[in-house]
Amino acid sequence: MGVNSRYSLRSFARDLKVSPGRLSEILSKKQGLSQDSAKNLAHILKLSEQETLHFTQLVLSIDGRSKKAKIQAKKSLKIFALTKSITTINATIFDLIKDWHHFAIIELLKCNLQSTSPEILALQLGLKVEETKISLKLLQDLNLIHYKNGKYISLEKKFTTLDGDYSLAIRHFNSQILEKARLAIFDQGIDQRYLSTLTIALHKSHLKKVTKLIAKQRRELNEYITKLSEIEKTAPNAVYSIATQCFELTKQVH
Repeated sequence: MGVNSRYSLRSFARDLKVSPGRLSEILSKKQGLSQDSAKNLAHILKLSEQETLHFTQLVLSIDGRSKKAKIQAKKSLKIFALTKSITTINATIFDLIKDWHHFAIIELLKCNLQSTSPEILALQLGLKVEETKISLKLLQDLNLIHYKNGKYISLEKKFTTLDGDYSLAIRHFNSQILEKARLAIFDQGIDQRYLSTLTIALHKSHLKKVTKLIAKQRRELNEYITKLSEIEKTAPNAVYSIATQCFELTKQVH
């Protein structure tokens, strides 16, 4: 795309509905932006909701009125950077890989393995060899893993599904994970697992806020685990499932 040499600072300021002098000072970092001004500019620039959030957090990280606001904005930007490496799997693709072992294979390939043969992968995950071969072929076809120099390679990405997509495939996946957790209670020692439950009274109108907080903490945990390997220079050598459940125990009485 070419650059329009006739599009001047004055023209840009006019389109942003600010004075040329103020725009010049903002661009030269002599003057900051308030959060409201940032939101207004985002609206004028027709940024998406996610782009607007990213832009306002960038502004807050530099021009926030308090140290606390700047620190919080920088944390949000770190999470945003992390989510950029997350690939959203649509419902059609997820329906093809709804069984737990597909995602386990993707993560296992990130471990320090001498061999990624179907036989080794099957042994590590307690799968049948033929089942593992079918999964590897499917994941390759969907471009979720690669095969290079005689080894299967996992893409350095995390995967997620669309929020609010309560399809039968996702229910199928979650039920499998819950069953794996149930078996782990009896098959694994406490040094291999961590299970904790909070039973608490809650007003139903607060549920959305609670689940948002859980999702935020899950993203932060994801980031922490990734950084931990980098800081301590230790490659992963096992695959875990860190699952969170929040559901109602009370029954509807009419």
